Formats: sequence, structure tokens, C-alpha cells
Amino acid sequence: MQITSSAVSLTVADVPASSKFLARHLGDTDRLFKVTDPNGVRYELASWVSP
Repeated sequence: MQITSSAVSLTVADVPASSKFLARHLGDTDRLFKVTDPNGVRYELASWVSP
């Protein structure tokens, strides 16, 4: 078995506060939006912001 990628998804009640927490503790300032259409095609929109 060869794992080529992985993902972690979190559901949070307060997105702005969670984003600030991740930026403060992990240095992560990415913004990502994913959606899958009815045909199963996945769209991912991302924005990488300098800390």
C-alpha cells in the first residue's frame, strides 16, 4: 500500500475564531473551499495568504 495524500476535515461552530487559532498555533493561513457537484466532480478553491 502506498499512501499518496491525506486530508483532515474539521467541523467547527466559529470559523473565524478557529482560523485565528490555527494561524496562531500552526502558522496556517490557507483558505480552502471544496464542493462536489451532483456528477461527482470535485471543485477546490484555495487561497494562500502570507502570515
